[in-house]
Formats: sequence, structure tokens, C-alpha cells
Amino acid sequence: MWNVLANTSPSSLFLMSIFKPITMMVVLMGWSFIVSKLDKDADAFRLPRYTWNGIQLACGALSFGLWLFLIPFFWLGLLLALLILGAGVIGYWVYRDNLVPQQARWSNSWKSLTSHIDEYKQTQAQRQAHVALMTPDLAKIDVPVPPDPRADAHQIFEQALAFGLARDTDRIDVLAEAHQGLITVHVDGLRYPQPKVDAAVAVKLIDYLKEHARMDVSDRRRKQTSRLRIDSDLGQHALSLTTVGSTREMKLSVRIDPEKRGSIALANLGLLPSQLENLNPVLQSKNGAVIVSSPPGHGQTTTLYSLLREHDPYTESVVTLEEETWFEIEGVDHATIDRGEDAESINQRLRAMMRQDLQVLMLSKVADPSTVRILAKSAAGARLYIGLRHEDTFSCLRAWIKAVKDPQTAADSLSSIISQRLVRKLCQTCRISFTPNAQALRKLNVPPEKVGQLYKESGKVFIDKKKTRTQRCPDCLGMGFRGRVAVFEVMAINDLARDYIAASNLNQLRAHLRKQRMLWLQEAALARVVEGVTSIAEITRSLGRK
Repeated sequence: MWNVLANTSPSSLFLMSIFKPITMMVVLMGWSFIVSKLDKDADAFRLPRYTWNGIQLACGALSFGLWLFLIPFFWLGLLLALLILGAGVIGYWVYRDNLVPQQARWSNSWKSLTSHIDEYKQTQAQRQAHVALMTPDLAKIDVPVPPDPRADAHQIFEQALAFGLARDTDRIDVLAEAHQGLITVHVDGLRYPQPKVDAAVAVKLIDYLKEHARMDVSDRRRKQTSRLRIDSDLGQHALSLTTVGSTREMKLSVRIDPEKRGSIALANLGLLPSQLENLNPVLQSKNGAVIVSSPPGHGQTTTLYSLLREHDPYTESVVTLEEETWFEIEGVDHATIDRGEDAESINQRLRAMMRQDLQVLMLSKVADPSTVRILAKSAAGARLYIGLRHEDTFSCLRAWIKAVKDPQTAADSLSSIISQRLVRKLCQTCRISFTPNAQALRKLNVPPEKVGQLYKESGKVFIDKKKTRTQRCPDCLGMGFRGRVAVFEVMAINDLARDYIAASNLNQLRAHLRKQRMLWLQEAALARVVEGVTSIAEITRSLGRK
């Protein structure tokens, strides 16, 4: 037996495997089929078929000869044989495409095949995309797919939107710094950083959105604003884009559905019934300044627009002067303050507006005391809605008096001061009730006998009757909160209150306002806690008190 094996050739040895003869048979049959097709093609176009048949046979003999008798390694021989056979076929392909008509060339068929493959990939990419940008007439824009260099930018934007839209985000920020890119999703007033990206990818994302929003992509520094729409798994949404840059960074802010968020009726903002009752007489008057005061990010703009919507712009002359037009209101004349515009220029525009006998003016930001004096002198002839940045109504009142310089003018110009904060609302699906500590309630000036139970956030729901197993809440996705509501401090100023302001007697003013059932900001917030709308921990965070 050993003698037989010793006298067996290498080619015989590798054919002893059942898989190797089958492999050779498949290659031989496949090559024979292709050569027969080439022969028919050469005959159809009157090409030298016998010459090419000889070339193909020579390639076959050479490849199989090397494979069977000279190459001791089967798989290496297979690779060499395929290369030789392929060279003969490709040689004929190149030769015949130089002689046959354009429409009959195989290269066209190959391009057609690859184009169909690319088209199929593109179609699949559109179907699998969770977010697609849309033109102003609501036509979808193709989602970029590799090798399009914008594909990774779109994917990152899609991931940020997927996280945010599921949690009802109102804004997404993209920051491109020198060495990194930062993407932040804002949900209910809190920032949720997304995975960091390369600075080049962040710039690419900003340019990608600017391109489709028809901004000037080459202008990296000037402030630009535009609009876009998207179609996502969670519906269609309007986007408001703002970009600005410097030598160190580029910024893009994307606001989600700004018109929808800014079109909240005054009665739905979160004012308590007693606060609405005190505010209604003020709103029925036709003049005086109504100041809305809050720290940044606490809904001041939304409240200003809600107050503005109480007026009919078709029967009254309504004008706004803002750094940016956040929401378009039909019939309202929206004017914007240019970036870097100084106080004197703004004051000149205000004086010109007042000379036009306007009836309602909304000014979203006051940056200089001289502007306050112009507003105070103009309040007798128009209703003014003014945005200021102060902690509460009394700090805002003191700042107003100081800027006006004359307490009597300051008092005569005021109709009301509204201070506010935004607090997150507890998820009604997963909130947890508890019995509060009586001593803790007394410290908050809440009578313990009037409170049976309070609520706090959870983020989890029970999945069994015994309440031993939990899972992430499907409504708030484990956050414990869903949406926000404003809490207010409303200072409605009547004639007696103006007398106290003119006399700089703010202590008596405070006592008078309490008699008028004015609620302080913390009291209004605690009322929402008692109702089960929010939690003590949340109002502590939002109001900034320990």
C-alpha cells in the first residue's frame, strides 16, 4: 500500500478529494458555456471567430495544464487558472467593443447593470431612512448614501433627531470647534449631549443643513436664518435654523416646530385661575407696559407672543422689534434688530415707530437704560410688551425704576409685571405617590392638613401584578418627566399700587399686593406640586432655591 502511494503523482493525490473534482468540473463547464457564447457573438458580428476560438482553447489548455500537472497546490492552481481563463474572456470583450456599434457594446450593459444596482441601493436607503429632508413644497430630498461624503453627516443628524423627537425635543445644537464637534439635544429645558464627533464631520453636518435650507454655505461667520421641513418616523416637523461662526467655532441651532410651540393661548400657559383673574383687567386696557421677566430659557418669548395674540392685528396696528423673529403671526409687522446694532440706532427706530401711531409694540430685549426711558414715556399712548431678564417681579420693578430714573414716570408707565419659570411636568404614567413629611410642608408654608399625598418622578412602570418587576416607562422613556408648564408671579398694578411705586414705598406695595391675592413665584409652583403636576425636587431645581 505504501509503495502504491509513493508512486502516485501529485496531480492524482489532490484529485482524491471529492470536492476538488467537483470544483474542476464546475470551472470547466462554466468556461465552456462562456466560450460558446463568445463564439456565437463573434459569428453574429462577423468577427474572426476561429482566431478567438483558438485563443480561448489555448487559454483553457494552458490554465488546466498548469492546474493539473505543474502546480502542486490545488487552490493556488485554481486561482491561476481563473486568471488565465478570465484574461481570454476580457481580451475578447475589449476587442469586440472597439468594433461593434455603440448600442451593442457590453461596457454599456455593464454600466446599465451597475446603475441598476446603485439605484436599488438608493431605493433601499430611502426606505430604511428614519429622517428625510423636504423642500418647501414638501417633496422629499434623497437621503445621501455612501460614497456620498454627506452620508455620515445625515446619519449623525438622524441619530440626534431620533433621540430628541421621541422625547419631544424643542432644539438641537451643533458646535464645531477646532478639535471636536459637539451635538446637544434639549429636552424639557435640560441638555443631553450626544456622542462626540470629529470637527470635520460637525462642519459637514452644518454645511449639509445649510445647503438644503438655501443658506450661503461659503459664509462661515455671518448670522443666517432659514427654514426646513423633515419627514420622520414620528411625523413631519418644521425646523428653524440659525447659524453663526467665528475664527474659533461654528454654531448651528435647530429649533423644532417653533410656530407650534409659540402658538400657545394665554389661558393654557399655566397661569392659575386667580392670576388670570388679576391679569384680565390689565389686558383689557389699551395702554401701559406689561413686562415679562425670566432668566434665559424659561419661556419668556412664548409668553410675549401669547400676550401679543390677544390682539387682533387687523383692527390694531401691531409691531414687534426682536433680535430674531421666532414665530410669524399673520398681520403683525415683524421687525428685527441687526446683529451688533447699538442702543442709539435701536432708540431711533423706536422713536420712528412711536411716531407712526402704533397701538401694540412687543420688544423682546432691552439692552440699555436709555431704551427703557423711551418706552416709559411712550407707554401712555400704546400697549407695550417688554422682555427683561430678572429673577422675580420686585427685582424687575426695582430695575425699571432705576432705569427710568423718575419713580412717578416709572409708576405711570406700568400696567403689570409677570415673572415666570418653566418646570417639567411629571409623567402621568409612571409618577409615584408618597405621603409628605408634615414638618417639611410647614417649612414650605403649605398646611399639612390640606395635602394628602404628593408625587415624584420614577421613569419605571411595573410589569407584573405583584409589583416586583419594572421596566422603562414607555411614555417618558425613563426620564420621569414629559413636557413643561410655566409657573408665574403676576404683579397687577392698579392706581393704589402706582402711588406706592411713585413714593418708592415698596414694602407697602408688597402688603397691598398680598391683599389683592398676589401669589409669589414659589407659592404658584407649590400649587402645581399639590395638584400632582410636578415635584418638589423639580421646582427646587427650576427656581434655584435650596
